[in-house]
Amino acid sequence: MAQARKAVEPDKPKHVLRTLGHSIREYKKASILAPVFVAVEGILEILIPTIMASLIDEGITGGSMPATVKFGVILLVCAMVSLGAGFLSGKYAAVAGAGFAKNLRKDQFEKVQGFSFTNIDRFSTGSIVTRLTTDVTNLQNAYMMIIRLGVRAPIMVVVAWLFSFRISPSISMVFLACIPILAIGLCGLVVLVHPVFERVFHTYDALNNVVDENLQGIR
Repeated sequence: MAQARKAVEPDKPKHVLRTLGHSIREYKKASILAPVFVAVEGILEILIPTIMASLIDEGITGGSMPATVKFGVILLVCAMVSLGAGFLSGKYAAVAGAGFAKNLRKDQFEKVQGFSFTNIDRFSTGSIVTRLTTDVTNLQNAYMMIIRLGVRAPIMVVVAWLFSFRISPSISMVFLACIPILAIGLCGLVVLVHPVFERVFHTYDALNNVVDENLQGIR
């Protein structure tokens, strides 16, 4: 029995991700386009300061009007493309997140409708309400952050390091050494905050139970 449980446990995260991924359905296109536009925006945000430096060095400081015009036009085009990519990434991320939450809430509601009375007594009404409201909202926000910040952060780190290495290899090594320190700090923060989230979820369940009882008791 213990061996069977151990064999099943490693598959639990995959099963959860597969179940959640099933709720994306018709919003797969928006879920793909959002990271694409985020990547374009992130790369251009790193590229724009480099173009600005070339504008100053070759155009303004060098006293070359053609270079000033050339880099000015390139800078304007990059800024407009970055603005458009940022707008579209936010739009598609919002559509994908809201659609994912809509489908997930619908799937959960249909699942709850098939519960036996034993399962309903086990989870309690307040707990089910929390799963259909607060938990779905948290998953929606997490999904939006994954397809935006989860893509943007690695791209910004990699592209920024490549440009810093191009400017000064010695300084880029310092930048590269800071990345593991920041990663360890973020992981430590997650470990510290996770128990607080669990306590808050139990508080939500108790709050929903009390509110449900008060609403049922109103004449």
